[in-house]
Amino acid sequence: MKLIIHKHTTREHLLRVLPEPFRSLLPPNLAEPITAVVFGDQFATERLSRKALDRIGDGRDESVIFCADSFTTEARELLRQHRFFLIAPHGDILWSDHYYEQFRVRSGATVKKPSIPYAPTNDA
Repeated sequence: MKLIIHKHTTREHLLRVLPEPFRSLLPPNLAEPITAVVFGDQFATERLSRKALDRIGDGRDESVIFCADSFTTEARELLRQHRFFLIAPHGDILWSDHYYEQFRVRSGATVKKPSIPYAPTNDA
């Protein structure tokens, strides 16, 4: 998981450090200071979003934005409960956490696969 956090910063600083798809989608009316969380993975899942929330704290005294290519439906719900801004250039892709993990396993990603206790073994 690649996660970059820019804490207590200004809009001008974010315009210099954010990658282009996020820079052009940055809302013009953000109150400063701003904390920006940038996910390096293609999708931000609920688990990754919870880890980011733990790292930034409550963020009540500043504007908080989360940037990812897309957010899973569970991640969107979690972050919207906190009233954070979501920036997603591919936000029209609505996958659940479960479907995204299935996709990663099918595409051959090195993810932790659940052990199946009743699976046949080669010991017989």
